[in-house]
Amino acid sequence: MKNTPGSLPIKNTSRSLRATKIIAGLLFLEMILQTISFSRYVFWRVYEYKEKMGLMTNDWFYAKDSNKWWLTESEKIQAQYHPLLSFTPKPLNTPHITINDLGIRETTGNPATISHQQIKIFMFGGSTLFGTNVSDGETVPSHVAKLLNTKAPVHRITNFGVSAYNSSQELASLLIQLKQGNIPDMVVFYDGINELYSRYLYTYSPGNQTVYEDIIRTRLGNIYSFHVPYRNQSLLDFSYLSQAARSLASRIKVIDYPIKFFRILRTGNNEENNRLIKFHNTAALPDDVTRIYAENIAMVRNLSKIYGFKTLFIWQPSIATKKLTDDETEVINSKTESAGLYKEITKKVTELALPDFVDASGVFSNVDQPVYLDFAHISPEGNKMIAEYITPRIIDALNAQ
Repeated sequence: MKNTPGSLPIKNTSRSLRATKIIAGLLFLEMILQTISFSRYVFWRVYEYKEKMGLMTNDWFYAKDSNKWWLTESEKIQAQYHPLLSFTPKPLNTPHITINDLGIRETTGNPATISHQQIKIFMFGGSTLFGTNVSDGETVPSHVAKLLNTKAPVHRITNFGVSAYNSSQELASLLIQLKQGNIPDMVVFYDGINELYSRYLYTYSPGNQTVYEDIIRTRLGNIYSFHVPYRNQSLLDFSYLSQAARSLASRIKVIDYPIKFFRILRTGNNEENNRLIKFHNTAALPDDVTRIYAENIAMVRNLSKIYGFKTLFIWQPSIATKKLTDDETEVINSKTESAGLYKEITKKVTELALPDFVDASGVFSNVDQPVYLDFAHISPEGNKMIAEYITPRIIDALNAQ
């Protein structure tokens, strides 16, 4: 058949139709993949919400309506990036949580007014010291302040606890205070759990450090939801263009999924999954954790000789070191794959006989009431028991020559 005047060639028309069908097929496939991706996102968001609200667990603590305030108020705890500490909490004022402009949570039980004659005690730790699940007046530092000031209001406790901090970050936090001329009479480090779970932070190679910070800045929310200012970018910046192209490709599933598939075939794993914060057990891990913790203690004690403050290092308890009640058995699946490992590290740390060290890991050994909400976080009653255990040790350390 001949082409009529003004019409397109048959071959070109056929090619156009094939190209149109291919493009339509790719768009249709893209819509399917995007729907799958979005469905996965919705599923996990709903799952996390249900888990948080206690609809998928039998959490004994949140079964009480009086404790559910944490589920809503804790969502308001935000963090800002810090070049030395990785992150610090933003100021916050809710009915149960007060964080000042310096990222320090309020400690109740302190003297009403500040005086130079008061004994300044800095307490450093992670979320268990900061006070996850409890109000300002129910944290370990608040209970310690009340106990120390029962007879006379002469002790002032500062709660430098921050969720996910380990002793390496706490050491850096102490250094910042010392360089600012804020010298305490005593420092108390309350550690253990995060020495194991946050061991990569400020302890391994710069490559691991960068990966860790990228993860907590981009993957976690709430207290780890960072707000880093964007720098001005230029279209002439080839690194920026390359980054933009990779970002765009990751959003086009018909491109992203095949790339991931062939990467898995080539390397045998998924690079994205490798960047997730997850627990990796190795034969050297107990020794590494023990060594790093001991080194941090040595550095703090050296600083104490220069600046003239007393030191006390508390090794905290975990659900792995308690005879569980029926209520606690319901939450035992939270990170309990490391129960035996935590006991091993506790044994190694204790055997070092470090100066000014107190092993509080067995403080709940004979307690027959539930105190654990998960692997490490405890109830207000548990915090009070911890404070009652360590306060006499603080007094002894303050009185030591």
